[in-house]
Amino acid sequence: MAVLKVIKASAGSGKTFTLTREVLEIIIDEPHNFNRILAVTFTNKATTEMKFRILSELAKLSKRNSSEHLLYLKEKLQLTDVAIKTNATKALNLILNHYSLFAVGTIDSFFQRVIRAFASDLNLPGTHQIELNVREVLNEVIKRMIEKAKDDQS
Repeated sequence: MAVLKVIKASAGSGKTFTLTREVLEIIIDEPHNFNRILAVTFTNKATTEMKFRILSELAKLSKRNSSEHLLYLKEKLQLTDVAIKTNATKALNLILNHYSLFAVGTIDSFFQRVIRAFASDLNLPGTHQIELNVREVLNEVIKRMIEKAKDDQS
């Protein structure tokens, strides 16, 4: 069953905490599911932070150290401390041994992977690279906002 969850919130509102909890819930319930998760953020900094938090929490849970997610996971998944420790250890080992399958990344890296997967179908050369022209995007956004403002005034 595929589930899509979108978390939109302002800076400092706890998005990384919430995303970490969502990922932990899935992989503590079934450690092998770590490679069925795609978590996408906007920046490399956010990606690094999220990976760090997920791995740190798994390490804490696997050693029965204090984790701010433990009580939530026990209640939500109806698992014992021992089962959570066992599953956290399995998940941590799986992720570390198959790190390339740990899909936490930026939006642009996600699209790079998709396009790379379909490069031959799209008749792209093997050395293609996607670049985002920020100035062009900003100009387009401003143009659309002005057009929308004009439409709203009419």
